[in-house]
Amino acid sequence: MVYFSPIASHSSNIINEIHSTKNKFAKWVQIWKTQIKVFVDIGFAPQKAYDEICRVVVDDLLVSKFKEYERITHHDINAGIKYLSELCPTAAQYIHAGFTSMDVDDNGRVLQQRGALEYIIHKISGTGLDVG
Repeated sequence: MVYFSPIASHSSNIINEIHSTKNKFAKWVQIWKTQIKVFVDIGFAPQKAYDEICRVVVDDLLVSKFKEYERITHHDINAGIKYLSELCPTAAQYIHAGFTSMDVDDNGRVLQQRGALEYIIHKISGTGLDVG
């Protein structure tokens, strides 16, 4: 069964992009990059792990592979971890270390919502509405 969000049929293309699977996964990768950067800073992970994950580009091919892994694992976060670990073998042992799925999913959603709110504020800032 495929779920279609009501957001998709009642919002702009930009809002739909902000809430897309591609952007969701991009936010997760951003979170994992930040995690590994902190690990490098405290001496828990090698610089090579961070350099490796920084080369990851979230594009349509990556999203396609992510969805393929999700069909296998039946768990979106595990799919992301598995595929990202294959792309970044040095970083693999550090990706998601100490995190729960909710740490990544909830914070990823917060980043998406922030993007949506920034867009909305930008759109209404010229309308005379008080947004401050």
